[in-house]
Amino acid sequence: MSHYHYTKGCHLPSIVRDGIIETSKVLLEKHEKPAVWLTKSPEWEVACNIGKVLNAKEFVSGKLYPIDAINSVTVNNDYMKKEIGMCRILVSETVPVISWAKFKYVSRISESTWDAIDSYSRSIGSNVDKWICSFNPIPRKYWEGIEMYVDDQWVRWDEITPIEDFVEICLSCNGKQFPEEEKINGFPKKHAQGQLDFITAYE
Repeated sequence: MSHYHYTKGCHLPSIVRDGIIETSKVLLEKHEKPAVWLTKSPEWEVACNIGKVLNAKEFVSGKLYPIDAINSVTVNNDYMKKEIGMCRILVSETVPVISWAKFKYVSRISESTWDAIDSYSRSIGSNVDKWICSFNPIPRKYWEGIEMYVDDQWVRWDEITPIEDFVEICLSCNGKQFPEEEKINGFPKKHAQGQLDFITAYE
């Protein structure tokens, strides 16, 4: 059984090119230890859904704010699947990790921020009890596979198709619309044959 690192389709190619899952630098408090976020859950992590901060103009650049001060909206899973790409990297269980509960005490995060993240994440349906993290980047040697959610199943990257093409083919299979001048028989021109081969392989 693997751990899962969920990520967006727009981020996956750069992760693959670099060959490493870097620790997150997003929404860190000044003394908080950065981490790579994983989960034991095979279900898509809704906390990864892209969102928009509605009150961004109220914040001063470089200043830290508690998570509950942020007024945001988040897209749903259907939008993520069709327009952004729901991806995951399967990671070996041999990677040392700690639980979300232990993160509260060893990461140097403030209790109020931890509580706010925990409360908000539960409210949107995240299974925080299965969250785990590593305080070190995770290199490719610990990866056990890369998958993208297509239709209603996880599809494994064959490591032959360029990763950028794999992401675009999966998005087009999920119904992402491309400009008409970029399509042949409904498929993106540069991926027309790849799309047909992909559908044949996974139908």
